[in-house]
Amino acid sequence: MARVKSWAEESQSRDAEFFIQAAVNSLESSKNHFDDNDEKSRIISFSIEQLQLLSRTKYGRNYSPELNVFAYVIHATSAAAYQVLLDQRLLCLPSVSTLKKITRRLDSNNGLDNSAYLTLRASKLNELQRTVILIIDEIYVAKRVEYSAGQVVGLTSDGDVASTLLCFAVKSLACKYVDLVAIYPMAKLTAEKLYNCYKDVMQQLIKVSLKVIAMHVC
Repeated sequence: MARVKSWAEESQSRDAEFFIQAAVNSLESSKNHFDDNDEKSRIISFSIEQLQLLSRTKYGRNYSPELNVFAYVIHATSAAAYQVLLDQRLLCLPSVSTLKKITRRLDSNNGLDNSAYLTLRASKLNELQRTVILIIDEIYVAKRVEYSAGQVVGLTSDGDVASTLLCFAVKSLACKYVDLVAIYPMAKLTAEKLYNCYKDVMQQLIKVSLKVIAMHVC
């Protein structure tokens, strides 16, 4: 009975972070029983990330590419609905300003890129870890245009209604580092548009790489 009593008293003395981490460890163990493409595995992965984000401060959170894309799809479908999700604070989601930084078209002439964020992330990796592969994926979204908070959402850079999102991400070959580089709303994806987006992303990554190399040399 003394042993049982000590268990109860010990659990009461521990803070919430201990139990959150225990839940994460338990979910990670259960995830090993499913394939990566299994629906249950994806739900468990989402839950793990939400719990891990919960333990970090609002300004110290790094969202996975999957969560960033998921958030943008909701925002592109309905900016008002996404704002409701943010206001309810039931999920740890990227802010609207964060989505704008990673989803606007890259343009080195006017500075509309997220090179500062990528440079900061890459600067924490060593030379081997900075060897990455480029991942390209296309996601279908509902064709809808909305006016919210003084902005029109759901249009491509050409002014057409977007039906897909062309996503670019980088993944390290030597560690678990993964980051979303850019998302391009598309009405109709062609070889020329794909090449132009690819060229923009590669220019962005080269610029980031040169900045990081200069930082390490200094």
